[in-house]
Amino acid sequence: MAIISGNGALFGTDAADQITGGDGNDTLTGGAGADVLNGGSGVDFAEYPNSPSGIEASIAAGVVGNDGTGSSDTLISIEGIVGSLNNDRLVGSALPDVLIGLGGADTIDGAAGDDLLRGSSGADQIAGGDGIDTAFYSGGLRSYALAVTGAGFTITDNRSAGDADGTDAGVGVEILSFADGRLVFDANDPAARVVRLYEAALDRAPDQAGLNAWIGAVQGGQPLSGLASGFLASDEFRARFGAIGDNGAYVDRLYQNVLGRAGDAAGRESWLGALNAGTSRADVLVAFSESAENKAGTAALVQNGIWDRSEAAAEVARLYDTVFGRLPDAPGLGVWKTAIEAGQASLVQVADAFTASAEFRGQYGVLNNRDFAEALYVNTLDRAADQAGLEYWTGALNSGLSRAEVVLAFSESREHVALTAANIQSENPGQYGILFA
Repeated sequence: MAIISGNGALFGTDAADQITGGDGNDTLTGGAGADVLNGGSGVDFAEYPNSPSGIEASIAAGVVGNDGTGSSDTLISIEGIVGSLNNDRLVGSALPDVLIGLGGADTIDGAAGDDLLRGSSGADQIAGGDGIDTAFYSGGLRSYALAVTGAGFTITDNRSAGDADGTDAGVGVEILSFADGRLVFDANDPAARVVRLYEAALDRAPDQAGLNAWIGAVQGGQPLSGLASGFLASDEFRARFGAIGDNGAYVDRLYQNVLGRAGDAAGRESWLGALNAGTSRADVLVAFSESAENKAGTAALVQNGIWDRSEAAAEVARLYDTVFGRLPDAPGLGVWKTAIEAGQASLVQVADAFTASAEFRGQYGVLNNRDFAEALYVNTLDRAADQAGLEYWTGALNSGLSRAEVVLAFSESREHVALTAANIQSENPGQYGILFA
């Protein structure tokens, strides 16, 4: 028996090995033989990418009944499993797990816990189990055909390239994650809460920019009452609710406009008493929106999925257009999006990397600052520069503002956001997500 320990990527032999990870996040690959894989502390993976046939693994049972070579492995302190290129069966535990199939037709069962699940290529069966579970897909939303039923979903990747994810059937999955955002089926997710409040206050679906901003705010800890306060002060709210004088009229209008019925006497008195005692109208609006009755009445909004675009992905996609004059590729955008969301890179650092690339130099050539600014107008905004704007940006560059910062300013300008909206942040539900190359 080989005894192997350490940190990082650890590999066994073709014999029966005992592999022990250290304090960090380790990957353990046993190979053939009856191995004992002990991850130690951290988030540790048992990986079987080279197994000649499918594996059968259960984190809950702590065993890989078949490692693809006919042997059985023991799993200790393992939080994730990466399967083989064949037909695998991967089962999680009561804790949060990461289960990743590679090729083949895999069966993936997260069991309890908030799990991260990925089938990759092949026709996979994915069951989330209890908890808030996320299934990952490598492409953008527009690359997939999705059918949602009461029992679950079927999703087909329409890409023909090697990165295609195949066709999966899933149940018990609350979030589908894509390269450009996520589709939410969890009624308690901030996305669902924001959508319900839009419907309660304004009787409409939110625009994508507003939805994205408020989901981020709620995820960051801002209460929904902040959004409700803005609605109460808006012309759109007043147009729907009319002039509301006293608290009684406000409660009556909430019952009618949010719940679609007259208030029952006990409920009306309760809310009227709360308002008269100092509860804000914004808080009461949120309470109506988040009531069990309203959740039931708006359940179809969540059952169909709520699109929450990734702002980082949208920003990077606009940089692809600004710097390279083309649609992004999903793998490339995914790398930069992940770096931004993980705090490993800022958007201006991405712009700096783009402007330092050979592709950028081929697009723009060697230009002085004035010519560079003129080229940005033509390539980014599809028009000639106005004189005042050209003078401003030339002066800024001459004063030391970096070309990456100027590129980012053009890329995130209102004019460029509007020009690229159809390919990046369309308001058409049939075209949500980013158009990739």
